[in-house]
Amino acid sequence: MLRRSFLLGLMAAPLTAPVAVAAVPAVDTKGFHIEDWLGPPTGDLRRDLEHARAANKVLAVFWEATPCVYCDELHVKALRDPTMREYVAQRFHSVRYDRLGKGPLIDFNGAERSERDTALAHRVLGTPTIEFRLADAREVMRVPGYLGFNLLRSSFEYVDEGGYRQAGFAKWLQQRPR
Repeated sequence: MLRRSFLLGLMAAPLTAPVAVAAVPAVDTKGFHIEDWLGPPTGDLRRDLEHARAANKVLAVFWEATPCVYCDELHVKALRDPTMREYVAQRFHSVRYDRLGKGPLIDFNGAERSERDTALAHRVLGTPTIEFRLADAREVMRVPGYLGFNLLRSSFEYVDEGGYRQAGFAKWLQQRPR
């Protein structure tokens, strides 16, 4: 009986039009997904922050690695939605750094270390991790890992709408109108 009710409910559910999805992004020589909304990393987080500040945007630092199954999920699934891509591009200055990289990276405080050591200094333990930084370099939100489309979108909205001023992320999600 329960199965029949479930199946009848599925048949009665309204059909929705297919959602337009952006093509799967190409991969660069290091294995990272190429995204048109990701800004070129400068190798200096202070300059990345200055670019964000000049554009009146929040800095979103994506820490990724290759190979990384969850980084692939992030780019191949959650970030394929055109509205998500547009939202991120319009409101955030996003850059990506290699969580395991050996290349030099200057931190917000001027310390020059490898990308790997800078990631460790930022307590980035897994990938993907997204740090959201305001114009004063203060971190207001961190996404540690792959969340899926809905929570990822909510994370960006939480930062963009200033939800961090009122409550933690979980409480903000509970309080926001649906």
